[in-house]
Amino acid sequence: CCDLGRILTEDDGRVLFKSDNFFVAPTIGQMGIEGYVLILSKECYKGTGGIPESMHKELDEVTKMTKGVLKSVYGKDSQVFEHGPRVCDVRGGGCLDHAHLHIVPGVNIMDDLALDLMHRLDAIGQFYRVDRTEGFKRTSEIWHSQKCSYLIAEAHDKRMVVEINNHVPSQYLRRMVGEKVKAVTWDWAVDPDYETVDRTVERLSGKF
Repeated sequence: CCDLGRILTEDDGRVLFKSDNFFVAPTIGQMGIEGYVLILSKECYKGTGGIPESMHKELDEVTKMTKGVLKSVYGKDSQVFEHGPRVCDVRGGGCLDHAHLHIVPGVNIMDDLALDLMHRLDAIGQFYRVDRTEGFKRTSEIWHSQKCSYLIAEAHDKRMVVEINNHVPSQYLRRMVGEKVKAVTWDWAVDPDYETVDRTVERLSGKF
């Protein structure tokens, strides 16, 4: 259904781990961050919000395992995030709708996100709602309502789901990560980082 799904079907050596319904592979937009990986659904679902509830426990287990592997290898906690898919008239969904969680070692954008969201409320009626949550039930509720988009952001085992009814730019959270690490560019499509992809695969192969 999209380039993310083809990583698995091509089996090009980037896949680090496979469960029944998900796989782990490095993003091509590494921004120089060795260990930056994605957790992707094997089937094409519209964001984690579109993943069946029967798979939520498995996704949570793969997420925790991946964070644990990165902690053991790099000695750093990870930032987890997803920019949910576009919804009807609400622009600003993620650039690819295929369900994929970003796991980034050594970065924390939680404070930056909270501040930036507040400053984006430019018009009457715009809002964002933040829920501290476990699992992925909240993203499913937001997605199936088809009224708002959502963001997931998790650090230090605190998972927040943000319901948002106003525009945020494509690759919004990747931009914040890029600013944190002073990357030349945050746009994976413009500046893929295959050198760091190779280092990530070499370092993490056999660790899952």
